[in-house]
Amino acid sequence: MGKELFEEECLHPGESVAVVGLSQRASGVPTRRGYRDAHSSELVMHAAPGQQVIVAKPEALRRALRGAYLIGRIAMVLGLFAIVAGVIAHLTAPE
Repeated sequence: MGKELFEEECLHPGESVAVVGLSQRASGVPTRRGYRDAHSSELVMHAAPGQQVIVAKPEALRRALRGAYLIGRIAMVLGLFAIVAGVIAHLTAPE
């Protein structure tokens, strides 16, 4: 079916990561915030049925999605041309 493409990289503490998947906030223990206690929360990531959670460095995710991004941009430009051509055809059509 689909082509699986991945790069294995080592993530280090403090590095920025991009995560693609479904997320949900889970309530945590009360923590001290300023002058009062507030409930903390934890972001929990999980995969959609039949899918995977993707965790990557932002640069690696951009490289992996470059083809889809390019196709999307081309489709957008073609759609804009079609809209402009339709407006011009409508304005110049004889009544």
